[in-house]
Amino acid sequence: FFKAPVGYTITGAWGRRHGGTGATVNIYNANAAGYIRSTDLSLTSADSWISFGTLQNTTLASGSALLFLLASVAGSPENVSVAIDITRTS
Repeated sequence: FFKAPVGYTITGAWGRRHGGTGATVNIYNANAAGYIRSTDLSLTSADSWISFGTLQNTTLASGSALLFLLASVAGSPENVSVAIDITRTS
């Protein structure tokens, strides 16, 4: 869902769902070959941004990609979203 035009550090990440009864998400950092959260984030509350908490694999090189993982859903959510906070490093 994001390709870095320059280097960045991910400083925060958030997930949100609208409708349904649940969903789990994660974000894969292709540059680091790993997820930014050690376990998938459970979106237990509808219509609220939920923090990913402690992050790992947060370095993005120029040209690297972040991939959105929708691991599971329950109760037919209308949409599920993620957002990131980033700081430019180059």
